[in-house]
Amino acid sequence: MKKRLLSISVIFLVATIAACGNHEQEVKNKAVEQRLLTEKVLAKVKAEAKAKVKEEAEVKAEAEAKVEAEARIQPSSCVAAMDEQKERYKKLTAQKKYWEAATTVRSCAAILNDPTLKTMLADAEVRNYIALINDKRSEAQSRLIALDSFLSDYPDQAIEFKKRRLQLAGEAERENRDSEVAATKSAVATRKRDGVSLGMSEEDAIASSWGKPRHINRTQTSYGTSEQWVYGNGNYLYFTDGKLTRIQN
Repeated sequence: MKKRLLSISVIFLVATIAACGNHEQEVKNKAVEQRLLTEKVLAKVKAEAKAKVKEEAEVKAEAEAKVEAEARIQPSSCVAAMDEQKERYKKLTAQKKYWEAATTVRSCAAILNDPTLKTMLADAEVRNYIALINDKRSEAQSRLIALDSFLSDYPDQAIEFKKRRLQLAGEAERENRDSEVAATKSAVATRKRDGVSLGMSEEDAIASSWGKPRHINRTQTSYGTSEQWVYGNGNYLYFTDGKLTRIQN
């Protein structure tokens, strides 16, 4: 009798240790899943920022190539169109379309090397940078990119905005964290919408579209714990040591 009780105790101890091991592995798996999700969100944010920088670089390179191509045009063409360009520039700046205004005079400013046109070009580009940096409707990451470009292209005019960089960097970091939280909530919502699957934990089953059962029939043996979750209308979930092993509906 004592040997039998000892044998049962050993089996129960082994089952308990195994259950603890399963729980620890489950916790580790969830931590890994959360880390991978966070890394995925951050990678997406960084990729979008890089794409934005690349796009702006391509636009700038295209504008420079256009200037170089148009530099072959006879200067007389620019002289003839100067008054028209200045008038168009004036209208565009009045409408706060600074990038378009800069584009209007950029070619002839390079062709003629005219101080007035070059000043107009620089003024429009500086105003465009300031407008982008101050645009609170844009993401902080985009505004931060504009500020860095401003500091690179016009360091003297941008010096007063240097202090803003730390602020925008902090806002961009908060945006990244908010994106992580949103992604996590989205993942939870997806699990809840998609129902249950074999191997799922009890916590995930409750978080799914099945929700909490009406009641649970639990059976404890020396080999572990089995549970039947009753939902009604012929719907049941069966768990063994906390893992979903059978779905009946």
